[in-house]
Amino acid sequence: MLENNKVKESDFLSLLRTAKKPELEALAKLLMPYIADLELRQPRIWGDKKRVHLERATIHINDLLINTRSGHVTIEEDCFFGHRCMLLTGTHDYNKKGLERLKAVPDEGRDILIRKGVWLGSGVTVLGGVVIGENSVVAAGSLVTKNVPENCIVAGRPAEIIKEIDFSNSKSLESVSLDAERIVKKTESIVSKYGYDNAKRYLSNAIKFPNLTGFKAKKFFDNSGLKNFNLKNGSTVLVLGSKPGSKIFSDVDIVFGANASLSYYGSEIDKDVKKIAVWGALGTEVFEDVINSGVDEIFCLGNEPKVFENKHGVINREKGEVRYNVLSFFERRELVQEVTGSDSPFFSNLFFDLDYSKKLNLIKSSLIFLKKPIDSLSGVYDWPLPLRPSAGIFSLIIAIARFGASSNYVISGIGADDRYLYPDLKGGVKNKTSKSHRDRIEFYGLDSHVEADLEILRFLSKKINISTTDKSLSEASGVLFLSV
Repeated sequence: MLENNKVKESDFLSLLRTAKKPELEALAKLLMPYIADLELRQPRIWGDKKRVHLERATIHINDLLINTRSGHVTIEEDCFFGHRCMLLTGTHDYNKKGLERLKAVPDEGRDILIRKGVWLGSGVTVLGGVVIGENSVVAAGSLVTKNVPENCIVAGRPAEIIKEIDFSNSKSLESVSLDAERIVKKTESIVSKYGYDNAKRYLSNAIKFPNLTGFKAKKFFDNSGLKNFNLKNGSTVLVLGSKPGSKIFSDVDIVFGANASLSYYGSEIDKDVKKIAVWGALGTEVFEDVINSGVDEIFCLGNEPKVFENKHGVINREKGEVRYNVLSFFERRELVQEVTGSDSPFFSNLFFDLDYSKKLNLIKSSLIFLKKPIDSLSGVYDWPLPLRPSAGIFSLIIAIARFGASSNYVISGIGADDRYLYPDLKGGVKNKTSKSHRDRIEFYGLDSHVEADLEILRFLSKKINISTTDKSLSEASGVLFLSV
């Protein structure tokens, strides 16, 4: 059997060697989204893998780089990491010179221990040997060179304590659990007596974030480049999700692309069509990467609350200027509310069919976020993933906010992975490559964004002409399927 596998592999490689450049480029384009997605979730280990201790870890460690040349690395439960973090035990003796310095690596004595509940922001480097105490936070881009006490925030290069975290004012988890149980039981009672829609209205009022900025879409777009771009009635707006499988077709007037989708498909779009990138939970530091895809304008979510309100600007590039627009944490929420008529979290009919424990987990996680003081919010993430819209649907919301109900909207590459047909344990979960992805579905009972995306589409499609090239999304949401 092994020999047969080798023959098949050899035949495949032989076929690749005969392929012409356009064919290889087409294959690379097909594989690129999957490879990019895998790289964001693939940890790397340099040194003895037996020195990495993840027995107590409960959350996937993303693309963490771990060096074990000079010690052990231990990660305890409930720790999570941003992208491109490094835990480095290895070092060299700087008193040596040349190749002797290269080979002068201690075998032990530089262990790294990440205690329970630690959060490392993206780009953090930790040098051995240090211990990071329970529940502490290391700000993005920091360099940790000494022990970090528990319950504090450190930042800088080298990292220093900038704030102690006081948990005494937080509502206890036991109290939150009691509130969640009360809400779930009340919801089930309303469903049995009055139906889904009344239950959704109750949930919307029970779990609601206050309007804090008075955001208005018209004022925001009056300051953006899109104020000068007007569509005729009946024009077509193509919205690309961040999933592979998007369908590109002609006769579109403007394209909105979620995250890196325009990098994948930008060359297939007519050069005269305006391309708008809608980037996810990142700040202005990603703009240089985004503009390389040939976009005309960028909308981005600011990565800190109360920092990016009403922020616009211009980045110069060789082919001209690219305008960027940053929606702050609160502005994004209020834009969604203005377009859909409801603030997240969004509950679809799927929620009411979940087991009691799964409903409780979703409500409890929402209440924990909701009860945080405003000053403690440290990023754009809020409700559990099933209850907040995907980048693709958020791109649709931005497009509708600017161009209104008179345009036609086609969404593509949002439901291409069948998450909306198989959103729970009844199908699809075994095919999810990421352990954290599978764990999330098992905990909440639903895949990422399904509740919010389906409910938003159900509402918007009643008053706006929306279609999709994703058959699974069409079947799950009732939005018209467009065969391309």
